[in-house]
Amino acid sequence: MPNAVLMLVLMLGLLLGTSAVSISVADRITADRLKDQKQAYYVAEAGVERALASPWFLNTLEEDGSGAIDDDYPDSVAFLENGECLGGTVTVRAVRKPGSRFYIYSTGRYKGSVRVLKVDATAPLIFNNQAAPEQGGAFTLPQYRQQIENWFYQNADWLYEGGRIWDISEEPCRNGVYLFEGDVQIRGCYSQGAIIASTGKIIVDDELCKLGSEPLVLVSFEGMEICLSNAGLVEGLFCSAGSVEITGRSRVKGAVAGSAVHIGGEAVFEFDPSQFAARPPGLTGPVMINSWREKYSVF
Repeated sequence: MPNAVLMLVLMLGLLLGTSAVSISVADRITADRLKDQKQAYYVAEAGVERALASPWFLNTLEEDGSGAIDDDYPDSVAFLENGECLGGTVTVRAVRKPGSRFYIYSTGRYKGSVRVLKVDATAPLIFNNQAAPEQGGAFTLPQYRQQIENWFYQNADWLYEGGRIWDISEEPCRNGVYLFEGDVQIRGCYSQGAIIASTGKIIVDDELCKLGSEPLVLVSFEGMEICLSNAGLVEGLFCSAGSVEITGRSRVKGAVAGSAVHIGGEAVFEFDPSQFAARPPGLTGPVMINSWREKYSVF
């Protein structure tokens, strides 16, 4: 009898030990799976953020007025194909809808786990020569974030009073951030890029050409006027919280963004996306997320 009891106790102990190990292994597998699923979600999320932070990709999409976000779009355009991201890979595709809306599909993969995000977002369109209005026409662009004014006050290398004319051919600008408190007129040719902001209006009434490789960035918190009586060239990135007026015989090369853009007279605009790369931090249009959800359930 004692031997039988001892054997029973040993068998029970063995069963309990085996069960405990099995439960521990199962918990570990479940925990690893949840961790991989969460990481795959982060990869997909990063893919969406990359697309929304790439206005030049969004602006190349042709408008598709049919279908809903739950439909599959065989003609959607790839932004990333199995790009490396956070230790996994991500594939991002997008479709442009009316009203500056975009459907973005991001598939994140991490160690066998897959998460697919479907995002409906409204993002600003950057003015380019393909969207140029007829002579004398006007169109509206989203207003960039006003809090960028605080960024300029915190990061300005040079602070000046407004109400002056700055000929940068005679008084060259240097790499850095300039802030004028008031209106300023700017003209001349520059060999170094700089960021020039004004709390008032910025007026360009003569040639403003680039001699080097770095573009000039003009930012106005009120409005901007580019009006040349001759056929001079104006190069740079021009951004305004108010309207941007391009008139006269101005030949503008670069990128323009504002609450409204007006082109009149004999003015000509040539889009150059490389200019936008010089924008200050935060100088983008507002992005609104209309919906953010997964295409498939997690398990």
